[in-house]
Amino acid sequence: PSLVGLLLILSITHCSHHKHHDNDTDTATMINLASHGPIEYCNVNPYDWDFEPLSMHDLQRIHKLHQVHILARHGTRIIPHSMQSVFPNAAPQQFHCNWTTVVTRFYNNDKDWMSFRMRFIEGEQVTEGNCAVSSSLQQVIPQHRSNAQMAKNFFVGEESYHLWTQSQLNDIAGQLTYYNQLRQSVDIPEMKIIAANYERTITSATVFMSEFLNINTPQVAMELFTHDFQSDPYGSNKDKNCPDLEKYISATGMQSEQYQQLMASKLYAQTQQDWKASTGMDFSYDNGQSAVLMYCAGMNVPLSWDQFLNVLNVSYAIREALLSNEQSSPESCKLAASPMAWLFRELISNHILYLRQVQIMKAKGMNDEEIKAHFVTEEREGRAPEYYLRGERAQLIYHSVHDTSILFLLEALNISNGREPMFAEMLTLEIYERSNSDPWYVYNIDQVTDELFANYLFRVTRKGKPLAPFPGCHEEYRYTNSSLCSLSVLMRALDYGQEIKEWEHTCENVTDSYFHTHKKDGTLKKKYQDEKESTNGRHKNEFLAYLWTFMFGISVGVGVTVFTNKYHSWFNKGWKYETIL
Repeated sequence: PSLVGLLLILSITHCSHHKHHDNDTDTATMINLASHGPIEYCNVNPYDWDFEPLSMHDLQRIHKLHQVHILARHGTRIIPHSMQSVFPNAAPQQFHCNWTTVVTRFYNNDKDWMSFRMRFIEGEQVTEGNCAVSSSLQQVIPQHRSNAQMAKNFFVGEESYHLWTQSQLNDIAGQLTYYNQLRQSVDIPEMKIIAANYERTITSATVFMSEFLNINTPQVAMELFTHDFQSDPYGSNKDKNCPDLEKYISATGMQSEQYQQLMASKLYAQTQQDWKASTGMDFSYDNGQSAVLMYCAGMNVPLSWDQFLNVLNVSYAIREALLSNEQSSPESCKLAASPMAWLFRELISNHILYLRQVQIMKAKGMNDEEIKAHFVTEEREGRAPEYYLRGERAQLIYHSVHDTSILFLLEALNISNGREPMFAEMLTLEIYERSNSDPWYVYNIDQVTDELFANYLFRVTRKGKPLAPFPGCHEEYRYTNSSLCSLSVLMRALDYGQEIKEWEHTCENVTDSYFHTHKKDGTLKKKYQDEKESTNGRHKNEFLAYLWTFMFGISVGVGVTVFTNKYHSWFNKGWKYETIL
C-alpha cells in the first residue's frame, strides 16, 4: 500500500521463540492470538462493525450534511517496555520489523531529498528485537483501510445526507495530485488532518487518507497539522507546562468509590495473586496493558486464558475507575479535554460562519463558481479572514489521536461509558443543516432565533452507532424519535474550552492548588515519584501510584459479584455501546 509521501510501510513478522531455560514458564500455560482467537480490543476483524443507516426520523430532519469530524484511535502497536520486564520468567521472544520504505515527515517544496531506509539495530532497543517502542504493527493497515472504506460508503454518495458525491471526492484527490505535480500548496481546503505527533498516529492517518482518497503514489503529499507532543490538545496529560495533570487525574480518581471497590474486589485480589505467582511481581495497570498489547501483536503470553481475561478486565476496569467514575472524572477529564473542546468548537464555528457568508452571497445572486472564485481571490490577495488552520471550508476533519484523547473528551461531554477504545476505533461528529420539515423546528417555531447555530443539528457515533443521549437533548430525542440534536446544545457544552497555550496556565493553577492543599496528606507528589522509580528498574505507569495504599486501606464488600460479572463480559461478542433508540 502507498502511504501518501509521509510514511513507512511496515512488515512485522511473528515472534521468534528461543530455547526455553529451566526457569521458563511452562509452555502449557502460553496463549496467543492464533491459538485462542481475537478479543474485541485487538480489532482483528475491522468489518465486524459498520455504520448503521440513518433512520426515517433522522432523514426527515436533515436538509444537508455539512461537516464530519472523524476521531480515530491509532492502530495496533507494540508495547512500550521490554517484554522481559513484564514476564521475567518467560521464554525470550522478539519483535521483527522490516522497514521497507521510510520517507521524511517534513515536506519541502523547494528541494528534493533522498530517502533513508531506517533500521533499528537488533538487540539494542528497549523492546526485544529491532522495533521502536510503541511503534505501529502491520495490523494498522487493514484496520484503517477498513475504517476509510466504511466512512466512504457512509458519507459519499448522491443524497443530501452525504458529504460529497464520488465525483466531487475524485476532484479533491485530483486537485491534490495536480498541486503536488506543480510543487504548489498541498493544503486542501475541503479536508484537514490533525494528528498527535507520534509515529503510530501519523501512520494511522496516512493509511486512512490514502485509502479514502484512493491515492496510491508516495510522491503525493498532503498537509497534516500536529503539535509538539508536550503541548498537544490530544495529549494534554503529557503537557510540559502542566506536568502534574496526569498525577492529578490519578490522585482524584483513586479517591472515588468505584476505584476503591475495584481495589477491594475478589476479581482484583485473584488477578494480583495469579500475577504474583506467574511473574514474582505485583500486578499493575502498566503490566496488564502490556500483556494485552503483546496478545494483540500475536506474541505468546505466559498466562492461562482465564488469567488473561482477568488481567484484561482488571486493567481496563482501572482505567475506567480513574477516567469514568461519577465523582472525580467529570471535573478532571473536563480539565484534560479543554484544549480539544476549544479545537472542536473553533473548527465548527468557523465552518458555520463560512456557510453564512455563502448564504449571503447566494442571496445576492452569486452562483457557486462565482462564490468559489471570490474566496480564491481573497486568499490570493491576502484579504481573507484568518481562521484557525484555515479550516473554515473544511467538510471532513480527521483527528488521529490516542485512547485517552477519546476517553477525556467523551467523559467531559458526559457521554462516556468508560470503555477503553479498541485499536483503530472510530467516532464521528456529524453536523447537519436542519430541514424546514424538522418537527422540532416546527414545534418550537415561536422560539426560533437567528443564533448562529440555530439552523443546524449534530450527532455523535461510536463504532457506527449513535452514542447514549447527549445531555440537554433528551426532550428533543423523545419528541423527534431521532438520534439528532440541535447544534447549539453541543456548542454550549464545548464553550468552556481554552486554546492550548491559555489552558496551560489554567491547568497549572488547578493542579498546583490541589497538590498544595493535599500536601499534608502524605506529600502526594513524592509518593508518585517513589512509585514511578520502583519495581524492575523501569518507570511505572503513574496511573498505578497509591495502588497498595488503597488496596490495604479499604474494605468494601458490597456488590463484588456483580462487579466481577460486569467486567468479565467486557470484550466478548455480546457487549455493545449504548444506543439512543
